Amino acid sequence: MALPCMKIEVIAAEPTPVKLDVVYTNQTSNVEEIINLFNEILSKQAEIMKINKQQKPVVGFDLEYTMPRMRGKIQTVTIAQLCVENHVLVYHYHWAAPSPSARFANFINSDAYEFSTVDANNDRRVLRDTGLMCQNLVDIQEKYKIKNNNKSDDSLADLAAAIIDPSFISVKGKANQTRLANKWTDFPLDDDQVAYAAKDAYVGYEVYRRIVLMRECLLNPEDVASRRSNTKKKKKRRNN
Repeated sequence: MALPCMKIEVIAAEPTPVKLDVVYTNQTSNVEEIINLFNEILSKQAEIMKINKQQKPVVGFDLEYTMPRMRGKIQTVTIAQLCVENHVLVYHYHWAAPSPSARFANFINSDAYEFSTVDANNDRRVLRDTGLMCQNLVDIQEKYKIKNNNKSDDSLADLAAAIIDPSFISVKGKANQTRLANKWTDFPLDDDQVAYAAKDAYVGYEVYRRIVLMRECLLNPEDVASRRSNTKKKKKRRNN
């Protein structure tokens, strides 16, 4: 069943609100149109990053699954969310019409970009069981830990509150999360579900994008110590 392409605006919580341009669809033609837009933006970013000797452009990535696994059943992708800058695709993959997009499958398995998410182990399993791959899937949770946070794993909301703004801790309220958790097999999604899914993709994108920027422009502690030492030696030689 082809779902009419829904274009909505979602406001992500920040001191300066970010307006997200969200496309919710299950139609291959709409998905490929958005992927064309993503590739255009990412290609421009890649050119700048190459000049500055930086890493690959970032794509926010998130998945929603079918109901939790039961005996004899596997979980597969029902919703896939992608974010580049303020553009978000919420793709109802489980109900793809007329069939799942090959361009989408190729895009998420591209070696040219990094796809940022949280809890990648489950995503990899579900992608595999759906017949999809994402070779450059980056799990923020695996790579980084918030200082003085006693949790074994930082949630996406924890990371967003620490790196973007504290207001993000309330973006995904527990009541809202519980209400939506078992409704991702609904078709079509309602506006609240689309907004929730879009914010997940955006937050994953923005958190990792900022991490990459800080990592690229700041020296690590060892390099800082080395540079300071060299500067002191140069000053000493000049003074002598």
